[in-house]
Amino acid sequence: MIVIDASIATKWLSNEPDSAAAARLLERDDSFVAPDIILAETANALWKKQRAADIDASGLADAIAALLAIDLVLVRTGDLLKDAAILAASHRHPVYDCLYLALARREGATLATADLRLARLSDRENVKTWRPDGPEI
Repeated sequence: MIVIDASIATKWLSNEPDSAAAARLLERDDSFVAPDIILAETANALWKKQRAADIDASGLADAIAALLAIDLVLVRTGDLLKDAAILAASHRHPVYDCLYLALARREGATLATADLRLARLSDRENVKTWRPDGPEI
């Protein structure tokens, strides 16, 4: 099982550095899981790309449709919120990032992220982490 964060989902849906490496995760036989906040976070990142003219309105709509089609098990944010808030308070790290970490820790899963700061926190919490610019899982 691999917990996917919004930075990885955004790489799947747009042309960014390390998008090809992130896309290789989709070739794996693992199940993907994420807090349901991933939908809003990824859509927001894609909207920012549209505002910056990196993608057009049609590309934004297509990317959102593709996001909703990914075989991703979504976990209610509310089910992770207490653990995420405790992690956030302990490490002075945003709660929304800690939702992914709390889920990975709860499930004993690997956390896939392109966010270096979150990856470092995950390492400190002894949660296995994968980054697209690192070695394969």
